[in-house]
Amino acid sequence: MANISTERIRRGRKGVAALAALSMLPALLVALFPSERAEAALPNPVTFDPGNIISDDNFYDGSAMTESQIQAFLVARGSALASYRSTVANRAAYISDQARPGHVYCQAFQGGSNLLASTIIFRAQQACGISAKVLLVTLQKEQGLITRSTASESAVRIAMGYGCPDTAPCNELYYGFGNQLYMASRQFKVYQLPENRFRYHPGNVYVQYHPNTACGGTTVNIKNWATAGLYNYTPYQPNSAAMHSYPGTGDSCSSYGNRNFWFFYSDWFGDPAATSGAAAIALAHDLAGGPNGLLGRAVATLNCPPSSTSCWQDFEHGIIGWTKSGGAHVVSGVIADSYRSRGGPANAMGYPLDSGKSFETVNGDGVVQVFQGGYLYSSDAGVFRVINRSPVEFHWIADGWVRGSLGWPVSELECGSAGCIQQFQGGYIGGPSKTVVHPVVGALADSYENRGGSAGVLGYPLDPGKPFETANGNGVVQIFQGGYLYSSNAGVFRVANRSAIEAAWIAQGWVRGSLGWPIGEETCGPTGCTQAFQGGTVSSSGGVGWPVTDREILAYYEASGGASGVLGQPRDPGKSFDTANGDGIVQIFEGGYLYSSAAGVFRVVHKSPVESNWIAQGWIRGALGWPVAEMQCAASGCTQQFQGGVVSSSGEVFWPVTDPDIKSYYDANGGPAGALGNALDAGKSFETVNGNGVVQIFQGGYLYSSDAGVFRVVNRSPVEAHWISDGWIRGSLGWPVSELECGSTGCLQRFQGGYVGGPSQSAVYPVTGVLAKSYEDRDGPSGVLGYPLDPGKPFETVNGNGVVQIFQGGYLYSSAAGVFRVEHRSLIETAWIARGWIRGPMGWPVGEQVCGEAGCSQQFQGGPLHK
Repeated sequence: MANISTERIRRGRKGVAALAALSMLPALLVALFPSERAEAALPNPVTFDPGNIISDDNFYDGSAMTESQIQAFLVARGSALASYRSTVANRAAYISDQARPGHVYCQAFQGGSNLLASTIIFRAQQACGISAKVLLVTLQKEQGLITRSTASESAVRIAMGYGCPDTAPCNELYYGFGNQLYMASRQFKVYQLPENRFRYHPGNVYVQYHPNTACGGTTVNIKNWATAGLYNYTPYQPNSAAMHSYPGTGDSCSSYGNRNFWFFYSDWFGDPAATSGAAAIALAHDLAGGPNGLLGRAVATLNCPPSSTSCWQDFEHGIIGWTKSGGAHVVSGVIADSYRSRGGPANAMGYPLDSGKSFETVNGDGVVQVFQGGYLYSSDAGVFRVINRSPVEFHWIADGWVRGSLGWPVSELECGSAGCIQQFQGGYIGGPSKTVVHPVVGALADSYENRGGSAGVLGYPLDPGKPFETANGNGVVQIFQGGYLYSSNAGVFRVANRSAIEAAWIAQGWVRGSLGWPIGEETCGPTGCTQAFQGGTVSSSGGVGWPVTDREILAYYEASGGASGVLGQPRDPGKSFDTANGDGIVQIFEGGYLYSSAAGVFRVVHKSPVESNWIAQGWIRGALGWPVAEMQCAASGCTQQFQGGVVSSSGEVFWPVTDPDIKSYYDANGGPAGALGNALDAGKSFETVNGNGVVQIFQGGYLYSSDAGVFRVVNRSPVEAHWISDGWIRGSLGWPVSELECGSTGCLQRFQGGYVGGPSQSAVYPVTGVLAKSYEDRDGPSGVLGYPLDPGKPFETVNGNGVVQIFQGGYLYSSAAGVFRVEHRSLIETAWIARGWIRGPMGWPVGEQVCGEAGCSQQFQGGPLHK
């Protein structure tokens, strides 16, 4: 619909004559089904309340009838719809984006091919929460389809009268049985829009008797949304003549739509405004097949007076329980047996809130039935209760409920002195109390069960288990009262809590350390206990036995005296590393580390200054990389060669200078003995929008190599500070293209995008963009402008925006007209300032000063000035 919040879709019958003809259908019912009509007297029309035709509870009951109940109802009434089938399209959930943003009027409607009418009615009820009883009554009210043994396609395609206003032909857009059911159901929900978007809403509203306004009407106190919805769908109330002539016709001012709705509903389902427990139980029994059906005969007299809010009746093969708020529901089969054994409605389970629903899952099939006190779950394992809104239920639902890894319950909640637990197909949920519980699933659940579950050494779970991703593989660790279970690719094993083995294992880094995950249970003998881990074996004495498996490391180790040599015992099994400097293995010994790479096996003395400085540079992953020689010592100290340079015991790291352009500059400026000193890194390449280059750090500063050449920017200088604040080599200034050059009145360094300079090395400013171009065209610091005295200042004026920068020799003015100089302290400048400068009527300069025999002049936005 173009605007569903305001459009009014009328019922299908046009005119009062058609309504009158339809009103005769109940008379046909008497002839067709005399025994049924004889059993139930027509309701007294005096009890009809135009403000409460049907209660909200009865109208918006999305579980009023099951699919099988709807089908049984159609069969019992000989309806053509009992065998009618149709193909219906899927419908997405209908969510408001206007009056109630985000409000779901209808859940997704599941379509399908060759669907029975009862299936379509049931799915419309489920999707939009409109009672199937209401839909059945509307089908009868609009087209008489419930009591017709045959039905024309013309009647079926406008079955609900949706899209059929009183004053125009039916809209073909809404043709089709499924389309009619869904759209009418959805519209009934949309009629609940707030702020009285529709004409009829709860409260006092004037309702006509007939389309003819001369027939009049009354102000009706509409008591609920359901009754308002009926009036929005069929906007007339029956007059007294219509009510007292049922099933016939009244007078010329009679209308029959809402009258017929009330009589049909009352006749078939009881009082629409106040449901009777006895009637509901009787209907439920009838729809379940009566005495010869699912439940058999009643085994006790029903005691359910009209004032009752709940009652129940026992049958040979089950129970029907009814509550005023929840309606009547059947409990049958093994669930009924379990329900009875738990005390039935009078005990903790209370009354049923539905008649059970079947589920087909990967864990097997079963039935779930909802009661006031919780749910009963019936599967091949039996019937078990999961306490409603309990922590156990919460965790189970979070896992996926009957469809999740835990599956169906296979026991009741069982509590002992130390905790409570409930078993499911795929595991357990339990903990130290009813309110603190955790799941145990998968391989952990199997191991837990094999160890005696909560009655075994582990007791009750204390957490839900936590996954760990480690270099030794992934796994899960779960804590129990009696210790921890560790699940990895190797299996599930327990490490005794607070044992000597656990302490030694934790000291080696636990599951993340070199020992890794346990791969066996603890075994004990006369001399103590041991337990195997991925990386070795731990004894109850705390000792760890590690192997030396790498051939190159083993050869070095044996040549160095093995365990009795300087290296002593291995402290881990060795670990492989993939780095940008190449691959290798590192193994820890009591006397230090051995490093095996393509260059060979070398020792770096543990906790030595060489090792400390190497680690500070990134260890094997850093610029220095793997060791390529043993440490060499002399009177002046020790040094060790690495892939990327030499490290001394004094803490110095000497890096090579490998870039040819930087090396040429470095050598020309005295190398290590010059102002630059030693290299502090290996140099780094950069790709920028200003071009590519290499930057290398020295003790005396940085060298920058680009297409413009190699230049130094003095480290921690004001020039460097301004350059860095501009974005360094990536900023607008870009790479340096000259050295810092100083004259008698200042210093300046040139970059790709401009200059940084000033009257001294400590007072410098950037000159960038078009100002830099103009400055260069005026010969830079050697020209009339000299050195910059500020970084330039932006101005916003009525004459346009621009930048003014001060130099020793005057000012440059940059605006949309270009960059121009106004001679400082000249008569032109004085006259311009007197007229308001750039903010005055003269505005920004638009040309340079021009001088001739008659004097000088300069053009501004507002005209020329002369001197």
